[in-house]
Amino acid sequence: MSKMTFLVENTGNKPILASDVVSPIKIETPEKSNILDVIVESKKPENLEVIITNNSRSVEIDFSLLNPADTILFSLLVDSLDKDFKATTRIAGVKDLKVNNEPPKTLTVWALLWIPVGLLSLVLFLTSFVGFIQFPQEVRIKRSIRNGLFEVPEFKSYEEAHKWVKETTNFITSREREPIFEILKELEEKNSGFDQHRILSAIEKAVLNSLNNLIMALVIGSIGALGLYYSISSMGYL
Repeated sequence: MSKMTFLVENTGNKPILASDVVSPIKIETPEKSNILDVIVESKKPENLEVIITNNSRSVEIDFSLLNPADTILFSLLVDSLDKDFKATTRIAGVKDLKVNNEPPKTLTVWALLWIPVGLLSLVLFLTSFVGFIQFPQEVRIKRSIRNGLFEVPEFKSYEEAHKWVKETTNFITSREREPIFEILKELEEKNSGFDQHRILSAIEKAVLNSLNNLIMALVIGSIGALGLYYSISSMGYL
């Protein structure tokens, strides 16, 4: 014995009257299956008038009015484990009967809890791309510093110095870059000109001690991807 549950719903935007129904919704079970009982589980709205008649292998669903979003949930008890069925109808103004073998996705309270987790995971996953994009520049600058080829240009103004430092070291965090800006600020306040050696030393220290963007991107991206997968899976969409 098995239980087959069906949901009949008007997914259109126009009501269906009994007079529109040329032939009622008919559900037929396989030849070797016999319908033992029909159970109306729920109706929306509750006062929806519906009559389900059945014989040994099929049921017919009649209703007086089916407004948009009205639903009829019913089950068939059959003496077989075969869950194949055939559904047909002919209704004026309705092109065809859409049959979905999977139940409609509904957001339960538990699924709603996964929405913020999924959004946070998506943010982490997208953020990881910043690390991948910045990694080539990080490799070039670090290689240049280790080979002793990195140079600080002669600046005409402190604004130019700030802009150059920010663009050149955009792959490190603001906190890692802060010591460089502190030196620039100190030189600006003293109005003593540019000490390229101090600026170079500060940049070398900040860059070489900075976190590897590729590793961070891989870690953050993996966490984001896993979180996104589990969130979507927990909500029933995978």
